[in-house]
Amino acid sequence: MNGTTVERQALIDVVNALPDRALLELASFLDYLRYKNAASPQGTGDSSDFLLLMADINNSDPFESDRTEQHLQRQQELELLGIVQRHLPRSQQERWMLLRQKLEQETLTEREHQEFLTYSDLLESWNAQRVEAVMALAKLRGVEFKRLYQELTPQNTNL
Repeated sequence: MNGTTVERQALIDVVNALPDRALLELASFLDYLRYKNAASPQGTGDSSDFLLLMADINNSDPFESDRTEQHLQRQQELELLGIVQRHLPRSQQERWMLLRQKLEQETLTEREHQEFLTYSDLLESWNAQRVEAVMALAKLRGVEFKRLYQELTPQNTNL
């Protein structure tokens, strides 16, 4: 067995040991990582590219330095956009909406209520992170927060 297989198996063992309430957050985080890797300019998602750029940051060629800074800014923007655009997978969105409807009708079981609270906590945390990411993105781009927030945040969404 090679090192990658062993690492994957160790991760699988850790996931199998997680309590059910943590799986929702893990699934969402994995969706974010998938998005982040798909959005990377080289398509590799390899952190060594970032380290290579950082090692060459003091390059004597001013144009190369500008390109490096632009690349780093673009990478930072992509990461912030990943946070802003993060959402529940469709099946989880549908489940959360069903639970919310049952809450309004006062027909939730205790187990469903706990599940609803788990979703609500996660969504509240994401919303706070979304605001922070838009603030950072506005600063990075030199634009007004309110305008950028309105551009990036869906107005008619429950999630």
